[in-house]
Amino acid sequence: MANPDIRNQDWKSWASAIRPFAETEQVYCKVSGLLTRASRGVGQQELHPYFDTSLEVFGVERLMYGSDWPVLLQAESLER
Repeated sequence: MANPDIRNQDWKSWASAIRPFAETEQVYCKVSGLLTRASRGVGQQELHPYFDTSLEVFGVERLMYGSDWPVLLQAESLER
Protein backbone atom coordinates (compact mmCIF):
# COMPACT_ATOMS: atom_id res chain seq x y z
CA MET A 1 0.00 0.00 0.00
CA ALA A 2 3.03 2.25 -0.53
CA ASN A 3 3.70 2.71 3.20
CA PRO A 4 1.07 5.30 4.12
CA ASP A 5 1.89 7.66 6.99
CA ILE A 6 -0.74 6.27 9.35
CA ARG A 7 0.98 7.65 12.47
CA ASN A 8 0.31 11.19 11.29
CA GLN A 9 -3.13 10.29 9.90
CA ASP A 10 -2.22 11.69 6.51
CA TRP A 11 -4.49 9.44 4.46
CA LYS A 12 -5.67 12.22 2.15
CA SER A 13 -2.16 12.86 0.79
CA TRP A 14 -1.61 9.12 0.43
CA ALA A 15 -4.97 8.71 -1.34
CA SER A 16 -4.13 11.50 -3.81
CA ALA A 17 -0.85 9.78 -4.65
CA ILE A 18 -2.49 6.36 -5.07
CA ARG A 19 -5.51 7.38 -7.18
CA PRO A 20 -3.67 7.71 -10.53
CA PHE A 21 -2.91 3.98 -10.40
CA ALA A 22 -6.60 3.22 -10.89
CA GLU A 23 -6.11 3.60 -14.64
CA THR A 24 -2.99 1.43 -14.80
CA GLU A 25 -4.37 -2.09 -15.01
CA GLN A 26 -1.04 -3.85 -14.57
CA VAL A 27 -0.48 -2.26 -11.12
CA TYR A 28 -1.71 -4.24 -8.13
CA CYS A 29 -1.75 -3.33 -4.44
CA LYS A 30 -0.51 -5.51 -1.60
CA VAL A 31 -2.29 -4.93 1.70
CA SER A 32 0.44 -5.47 4.26
CA GLY A 33 2.25 -3.74 7.09
CA LEU A 34 -0.40 -1.23 8.10
CA LEU A 35 -0.24 -1.96 11.81
CA THR A 36 3.54 -1.87 11.71
CA ARG A 37 3.37 1.65 10.25
CA ALA A 38 0.66 2.80 12.68
CA SER A 39 0.98 3.87 16.28
CA ARG A 40 0.35 1.26 18.95
CA GLY A 41 -3.30 0.76 19.69
CA VAL A 42 -4.59 2.25 16.44
CA GLY A 43 -8.19 1.20 15.94
CA GLN A 44 -10.08 -0.11 12.97
CA GLN A 45 -11.67 3.29 12.38
CA GLU A 46 -8.26 4.85 11.66
CA LEU A 47 -7.46 2.12 9.13
CA HIS A 48 -10.78 2.19 7.26
CA PRO A 49 -9.88 5.12 4.95
CA TYR A 50 -6.81 3.23 3.73
CA PHE A 51 -8.72 0.03 3.03
CA ASP A 52 -11.67 1.88 1.48
CA THR A 53 -9.43 3.92 -0.81
CA SER A 54 -7.44 0.85 -1.86
CA LEU A 55 -10.62 -1.01 -2.67
CA GLU A 56 -11.97 1.97 -4.62
CA VAL A 57 -8.75 2.46 -6.62
CA PHE A 58 -7.77 -1.16 -7.29
CA GLY A 59 -10.99 -3.13 -6.85
CA VAL A 60 -11.01 -6.63 -5.40
CA GLU A 61 -9.34 -8.00 -8.54
CA ARG A 62 -6.14 -5.98 -8.00
CA LEU A 63 -5.75 -6.22 -4.20
CA MET A 64 -3.77 -8.95 -2.48
CA TYR A 65 -3.02 -9.69 1.14
CA GLY A 66 0.52 -10.06 2.43
CA SER A 67 1.45 -11.03 5.95
CA ASP A 68 3.83 -8.75 7.80
CA TRP A 69 4.84 -11.43 10.28
CA PRO A 70 7.20 -11.47 12.19
CA VAL A 71 7.85 -7.72 11.83
CA LEU A 72 4.24 -7.10 12.90
CA LEU A 73 5.07 -8.38 16.38
CA GLN A 74 7.04 -5.18 17.00
CA ALA A 75 3.77 -3.24 16.84
CA GLU A 76 0.88 -5.58 17.66
CA SER A 77 -0.01 -9.17 18.32
CA LEU A 78 -0.57 -11.53 15.41
CA GLU A 79 -4.17 -12.10 16.54
CA ARG A 80 -4.99 -8.38 16.35
